[in-house]
Amino acid sequence: MTLRLFSTVFACLAPLAAQDMPVPDGQGRLLRLFDLDRALPAAEPAELAAGVAQRPASWDASIAGLLRAHVEPPLGAGDDLTVLGGRWLALLGRPAQIASLERLLDHAAAHREALVDTATHVVRMPATTFDRMLRPKLVARTDAAGKVLGFETVVPAANAAALLAEVTQATGAEVVTAPRLLSSPLQRCSLQIVRQIPFVKDFELERQGDRLVAEPIVETTWDGVQSDLCAVLLADGLIAVHCDVRTQTVVEPIAEFTTDLGTGVPVTIQLPRTSGVHLRQTAHLAPGDLAVLAAQRADGDYLVTLISATLQDPAADANGPR
Repeated sequence: MTLRLFSTVFACLAPLAAQDMPVPDGQGRLLRLFDLDRALPAAEPAELAAGVAQRPASWDASIAGLLRAHVEPPLGAGDDLTVLGGRWLALLGRPAQIASLERLLDHAAAHREALVDTATHVVRMPATTFDRMLRPKLVARTDAAGKVLGFETVVPAANAAALLAEVTQATGAEVVTAPRLLSSPLQRCSLQIVRQIPFVKDFELERQGDRLVAEPIVETTWDGVQSDLCAVLLADGLIAVHCDVRTQTVVEPIAEFTTDLGTGVPVTIQLPRTSGVHLRQTAHLAPGDLAVLAAQRADGDYLVTLISATLQDPAADANGPR
C-alpha cells in the first residue's frame, strides 16, 4: 500500500486591464484575455514563474473547466473559455459573463495568501445502514433518463458534527480514509492511497535466430482510493469545493487463460476485472458546513464522502471580520 500526495498549482489569478475585442457574430459577444501569470501564489515555484519550467499538460483544461463553472450567466452555445499558451485565459462571451469572471479573479488575487483547510472522510457503509440512516437526508442525482447516479446534500454547520459522527460510527461502517489537506485557493490537491498491481496483458513475438520468442507486455492497474480537491473563494464569503473521488477494487486472484502463440511454449495472459465508484460534486460551503455525496458500489455497499472546508486568510484577519 502506498500513500502519495501531490498538488498542482493553478495560480491565483489577476486580470489584465480591460481589453475587449468585439466579435462580429451579431450576438454582442466580446473576447477578453486575462493574464494568469500576473498574480502567482506564493507557493508557485520560482522556476515556473520565470518560465523555466512548464505546468503539467493537463493544467490548461483543468483551470478552464474549474473557472467555467463560476461564470454567470452560465456559458452557452457559442461561448467559450480556454487557456492559450499555458498563460492566457481567453473568455468569449457577453459583457455580463466577462464582468463575472473578472470579479472572481479580482477576489482571488486579493486573497492570494489565504489557505483552505479541507477535511475529507471516505466511508464504506452497508446498504441497509445507508437506507435507514442516510438516504432520507440526501437528494438523489439523476441522469436525463431518470436513472439515479448518486446522492448529495450540504448539511448546515449546526448539524454537521452530529452527522459526521453518526456516519463514521454507524454499525458496519468503515472509514476508508480521512485525509486533511491544506492548500491555496485554485490549487488542485490529489491524494492517492492505492496498491499498484502488475499483470501480463499480452505477449510480443520476437524472432531470435530460427526461433520465435514471446516477450510479456506488463501493465499495471490499481486498487484503492484516488481523490482530487480544489477550492475557489467566492465573493460572498463561501468556499466552492470541487471534489472528485474514485475508488477501484481489483478482483483477485486475477483471471488467467493459457494459449499458444506458435512458439511451442504455452503462455499465460491475465485479464483483471475491476469495479469502482466515481463521485463528483461542487459544493458551496459556509464555515462549518458539511458536503455529503454517496454512490452505490458494485457489491451493494455505499461509498459516502463527507467534506468540510475552513479558510485561513491573513487579508481578512488584518481587515477584521468580513
